[in-house]
Amino acid sequence: ASHLTFRALKAAGVLVRREIYVEDAFRGKYAQEYLAVSHRWMIADAPDAAMGAECAQLEAIAKHLRSQPEPTRPRFVWFDFWCMPQHSR
Repeated sequence: ASHLTFRALKAAGVLVRREIYVEDAFRGKYAQEYLAVSHRWMIADAPDAAMGAECAQLEAIAKHLRSQPEPTRPRFVWFDFWCMPQHSR
């Protein structure tokens, strides 16, 4: 999953730009369509890599999404590492 970076995903054309408003977010307007994920990084160099647990958090998110009925499944996932440029560590 180390190739799943903001730059790589942007170059591949798979990122979708959306404008959202904090007031609407507080009111729950985006709750059905969007899933936002921000979490503790497993190690300093990668958000989801640890000895014996490569992609564990990504797999947990995917499992959660697959468990949702199709009509209620979020259309967009905002994952901080993928959606925000990261500086060198």
